[in-house]
Amino acid sequence: MYEVSNALPQYTWLTEITQTSHPKSAAAVDTTVKKVVTDSTQSPKQQRAERDRVKKAHSDSLLSSAKELQFKIVGHTVDIQALTRFMKSLEPSPFIQNVQLTRSDLVQAEGKEVTEFTLQAETQTPPPFAIKTVPLIVSAVH
Repeated sequence: MYEVSNALPQYTWLTEITQTSHPKSAAAVDTTVKKVVTDSTQSPKQQRAERDRVKKAHSDSLLSSAKELQFKIVGHTVDIQALTRFMKSLEPSPFIQNVQLTRSDLVQAEGKEVTEFTLQAETQTPPPFAIKTVPLIVSAVH
């Protein structure tokens, strides 16, 4: 929401933001049984470590795919160039990708002719350097 809000140009307002993809669940386990092939020259400890590494990689990929969602943005603008600026401002966001205009029509809003538009986009997992974290300090009140 922050990224969308920051990209919104003047004379443009949003009427709807909706998730369009089905929510994926990281808890949905792959039902196919995968056997990890281990090197018979490895010790049992090394074989366990390899199995654990493969399991972790699989669960990380499930979690990553659950974070990517598709959504649509519906809005109005009185300046068609503002719509272009909005799309161009959304695309460089480390959280949003694949911004596409799916529809634009002239409509009447409060007695004025405006362009109603619909954009489709997807979320993406940003690189670690794009996220700022700050320590949370809770003071105890006696």
